[in-house]
Amino acid sequence: MSYKFLYQNAQIKSRESKLLTQQGVQRLLDASDAKEASRALAELGFGTDGENFDVVFKRAEEENVALLKEMNEGGALDAFLIENDYINLKILLKAYVAGTNAQTFAPNGLFDVEALQTAIETGEVAALPRQMQEIILKTQEALAGGQISAHKLDIDVDKTQYAHQLELCKKSGKVAKEYFEKRIDYLNISSFERARRLNLDQSFFEECFINGGKIALTTFQSVWELHGEELLKPFKETAYFEDLKALDEGGKLVVFEAKSDNALLKLWKGEKDDLYSISPIVAFYMSRKTELKIAKLIVAGVKNHVAPQIIKERMRELYA
Repeated sequence: MSYKFLYQNAQIKSRESKLLTQQGVQRLLDASDAKEASRALAELGFGTDGENFDVVFKRAEEENVALLKEMNEGGALDAFLIENDYINLKILLKAYVAGTNAQTFAPNGLFDVEALQTAIETGEVAALPRQMQEIILKTQEALAGGQISAHKLDIDVDKTQYAHQLELCKKSGKVAKEYFEKRIDYLNISSFERARRLNLDQSFFEECFINGGKIALTTFQSVWELHGEELLKPFKETAYFEDLKALDEGGKLVVFEAKSDNALLKLWKGEKDDLYSISPIVAFYMSRKTELKIAKLIVAGVKNHVAPQIIKERMRELYA
């Protein structure tokens, strides 16, 4: 990258001291009820709205995305911002197919929700990127032919999203490309193991498989019915070996997914001192997203009287 991120990264460094710590997490875990959890969130800088946690978390998410937009010099962060647009696009397309009105959205990424909704309702998609145009028109054609399902829509949007993000990350540097490739691999591993545990056909997994990762579809196909050493053999030289081994031995998928998020955040944390790149900005943004996941998980656990140990095994690691 260039000197253009030095100023943004200096701002980010000044904000790092405000990130959630282990002591803060414990403060939340120690909350005895929703009222106490609300007080703890306010003390930790999340703000407050009584026990209306959805408002608190929505505001925090909007602030995090707004900061990323502010730092988006030359479109270098487009690959990360557009993820929110695909979340909203999926929500809107599902509502369109079902003939209902969508109510809850992610914060706007590169496009306003209203612009996406107008494009879907009118078919006037020219103002959107090619990838979004294609998925909207594909969904409309499928609906006109009476051949559409929520599951197929999920798959189509996800595949479009990751292909688009890989293309956009050419403006973001090599760490971004590695991040998205790893993320795709983790998603495919999760999909592979979940399908096998549910005794679904191999064709179901193949339909869900997302291209763009380092692990080819043929690798998964070759070990579909295998376990133990035979399953793990093709993965021995990859970063996923230990996680796959744990899954094959009966490990929980929720624990695997938490570990996956930790590994992806670790990738950015390892580059957070490169002040000439987007890495410190993305590391902070991802860390803040992780904090919100942790806070939501703990608050839900407190409200539903879930044992702290069960909450902890689903928790992601912090930035520090």
